[in-house]
Amino acid sequence: MKKYFKVVSEAIFGRGHVYFEFDGEMVVRQVEHYGEKWFSSREDYHEGLGLSLCDIPLSQMELYEEDEITQEEFEASWEQAGKHSCQ
Repeated sequence: MKKYFKVVSEAIFGRGHVYFEFDGEMVVRQVEHYGEKWFSSREDYHEGLGLSLCDIPLSQMELYEEDEITQEEFEASWEQAGKHSCQ
């Protein structure tokens, strides 16, 4: 079963959001958005961010009900990251 989450994040680019798509316990797609910069798991690695996919299982992450988003919201972020990717 797929689940989607959006959380606030801090990175070298400042404050932003990370969007996760989980299939069962594992992240299968991920988007990060900081200001005008977009990153996605379409690439394996990002300078300054490291690996593009979180490897922590869903059951071990500190995600809450209020962090859960719709598939449509995740897909919109995935589309934006594809248009504005900072490779």
